[in-house]
Amino acid sequence: MPLQTGESIRKELAEGAISQQEAMERLLLLLAPKDAWELYKDAGNTKWDANTLHRLLDLQCATNSGLGGPDFFENLPFTDRGSLPEPEELFYAAENRVLEAQRVSKISETPIASLEELETEEEVENGEEPEKDDLQKTKFDAEEVSSAEPSSWHKGCPAEQLWAAHSNVLRSSAAYAAMIRGAARFGAADRAWELAEEAVAASHKLPLPVYNDLLRCAHECSNSDDVWLRLCQGFELLRKAKLPPNATTFTFALFSLYKSNTNALRGGKSLDYVDKALGLLCEARRLGIQPTLGLYANLLRTVLTSRLAQSGRGYRLTELLADVLADLETRCWEEISRADIFASTEDYDFVNTAMTCASVDSSSASSLQLVQRVYDLLHTRCGDRRFLLRNSLEERNFYSRYLLTKLLHGGGEVNELRDLYRHHRQIFHADQGVYKALIRRLKSVTARWEETFERLKQGGAEAKEVDRETLEAFEASASLAYEVLGEMIFDFVAITTKLPRRLPVHISDSLMAFSFVDPWCEVRLSPLHSRPALRAIPEAGSRAAHRAAAVFMELLRCEEARIAATTSTIFIAPLSTAELTALVRMALHPTAFNTGTDGQLTVAQREENERALACATDLLMISRGPVANSAVRVSDVAAVEVLCACWRTDPEVMTERIWNLLEYLAGLKHVSEQCVQHVFVKDGSFGRLLDAAEASLTPETSTNSCSAEASPSPLRLQVVTAIRRKFQDHDPPSVSSG
Repeated sequence: MPLQTGESIRKELAEGAISQQEAMERLLLLLAPKDAWELYKDAGNTKWDANTLHRLLDLQCATNSGLGGPDFFENLPFTDRGSLPEPEELFYAAENRVLEAQRVSKISETPIASLEELETEEEVENGEEPEKDDLQKTKFDAEEVSSAEPSSWHKGCPAEQLWAAHSNVLRSSAAYAAMIRGAARFGAADRAWELAEEAVAASHKLPLPVYNDLLRCAHECSNSDDVWLRLCQGFELLRKAKLPPNATTFTFALFSLYKSNTNALRGGKSLDYVDKALGLLCEARRLGIQPTLGLYANLLRTVLTSRLAQSGRGYRLTELLADVLADLETRCWEEISRADIFASTEDYDFVNTAMTCASVDSSSASSLQLVQRVYDLLHTRCGDRRFLLRNSLEERNFYSRYLLTKLLHGGGEVNELRDLYRHHRQIFHADQGVYKALIRRLKSVTARWEETFERLKQGGAEAKEVDRETLEAFEASASLAYEVLGEMIFDFVAITTKLPRRLPVHISDSLMAFSFVDPWCEVRLSPLHSRPALRAIPEAGSRAAHRAAAVFMELLRCEEARIAATTSTIFIAPLSTAELTALVRMALHPTAFNTGTDGQLTVAQREENERALACATDLLMISRGPVANSAVRVSDVAAVEVLCACWRTDPEVMTERIWNLLEYLAGLKHVSEQCVQHVFVKDGSFGRLLDAAEASLTPETSTNSCSAEASPSPLRLQVVTAIRRKFQDHDPPSVSSG
């Protein structure tokens, strides 16, 4: 038989190929609630047998009449069995729903800011230092996401209509069970308890799952101020039915306590159900019931949300979590599968809840140990069990809390930070708070090396007082830190499909880490150390910076080509002046290590220098744009940096690149104080470069210049004159003509 859908079955019915009974049988087997209900309504006065009516009622109750809910495939559309979501689709459904809602909200509500406003905001953000508490604000609240969808169970829903229309048939224990569980599951708690009382009064024997669902929805009842009293009523019904509770019974009871606490906190109140929750755990163990992951999850969540009400008591959440982990770590986890773990949907919540509880008390000395134990429980004990996470939101929250705790409160060498980053790249780039925390750790390492290097450069520390092993350790750590920073920028570019209107603050901070180090600066120690000269940034870090700048240049080119092909607007690189300067410096870093002895360069060194200079020049020119524009970013400091690199790698040679850079400077309205104070200007090298440029324009020397015929000499003479005039406005004697 070919694959069928609800539409094809109803088409066969319309053609007379099958009967109404056959069509209903097929639709029920297909789990197509909406099509089955439409067939039922179209059939009119057709007499359906009791079995068909019960199956139709079961299907409507189990699927909320085809509308589903937060706990039913994450609110994804459910048409029939063939439309069940793929595991990956289900895993990312909640996150996609949140991001889509945010996108629509931004489009409809957020006005487009002007470039000036964006620049102002950028300056403010770049000046802020994120606090530890602020890093926690970027997390998604997965619980709010799952509970954000309104319930659609009501008196007029198909299940209720079917229940009312066949009171002579649908009043069996099975029908009551279906109605109670459907109403309890999809938000109609009062209706579920009403039906339960009606069934008990009629002496119907209900199965244990019905009573469990009643306990789970107890917190939603409108006429109960104290959820504990409602739970006691549920346990009393269970006792009268002579049904022994199971682990799910206690799990659902704890869930109601937790949700009651949460609802009270949202209303500005606080409840204390810690004693009740611990009592339920003790009772479960007394009955010989082994706690499940879901039971532990709801226990921890109840205690966590009760902490405000019992903050003055001696009980500590971390101690409870340690006991829970000790129990789980002693269990046998071999041959584990989903079937071995999941007794209820709450089992999905344990790992994320445990990580939240472990990281909530950051001042505790045991917090870091608990965080690592929870992480190990998920990863390193008997294989990888990442399927314990409900969805992508909880996965992100889990790893974000773990990484933040490790970065903010843990020690560790730079190689450990590198491993953390490489194992969790996606989390770092998805969560700015975690990214910023790593940047601060890496910057602290580079700052330590910069401080040591500065003391050595100024002669503040005698050579004999500088421990060789300590120096090597500091330099190696700084080199690795710069490598990781370059790798982080590289990865940002690799995952970026479209450049934003401005760079994120955390990416800008990463660029700034390279902007204020001078790779040309070196310190030679005494012969006792028997090692080459020390640099402000080691060679490996310089090459990592160049790779990041080069890939950034490629991204800008791709973006420029995309805009040119799709729109008539002019491409403007989303870089501030400081970011542009940083990228140019990063591109030039390797040239400091390719000068050779006595100015002699190998072919490989010349090629690498040429690539670095070309990349830096392209960054400078592509950011300027084809025409003058007030929003275009220019950087006189970056232009001087490239001129400095050209002059140091190949002195006394006036190339076309140098003339292009001089024309770039001449085209600026003015030069900044930072440019005038540049070491290349202050030591007179820039003045000598201008002298060489003028000399190359004279008839005697123009034949020796590879660019003498590129443009008329008078125009280039005007370029040199204009530059001298701009710098003379700041009165630097080294630039004035002799």
